[in-house]
Amino acid sequence: MDSFLAESGDTVLNYENFVVFDPTSQRIENPDILIRGSEVRTRCQRILETIAGRESLKELILLNRIQRISMMLDLVREDEGVVMTKFLNRVWKRYSYFSNLGENLLDLETFLEIFPEYKANANIFALRIDDEDEDDVEVVPQEKVSVEEVTVPADTDIDE
Repeated sequence: MDSFLAESGDTVLNYENFVVFDPTSQRIENPDILIRGSEVRTRCQRILETIAGRESLKELILLNRIQRISMMLDLVREDEGVVMTKFLNRVWKRYSYFSNLGENLLDLETFLEIFPEYKANANIFALRIDDEDEDDVEVVPQEKVSVEEVTVPADTDIDE
């Protein structure tokens, strides 16, 4: 995991994951899912237990967010429709897509503090997929573009 962050030049604060509920969880592809089903509920309970006694502003905000997600989980009929995504960088185009589908859960630093067993796991990061890189797009200057003038005689049937 450290090598992944070192290669990209990012810090743990740039990465966040989400909890996505059914029916929008069906839009999340399997390679982007960290855990699914009842395990999400178990992890949220562990987060609540870990941060419950803390009183800093950051932890109180996090506690409020996790309590809200726990209330949503209580309303879910089937746990199989709930997923926790892998971590995405906030500057990636995919981040806004995920943030519209689900609820922000944790940043990577807090996640690794609560779940240290994931520190050696580089498979907790989603892949960066951009539609087009600006460097790969070829821009053709206007003066190089030529359009041939086509004339059609008046008595010609165009449908032929």
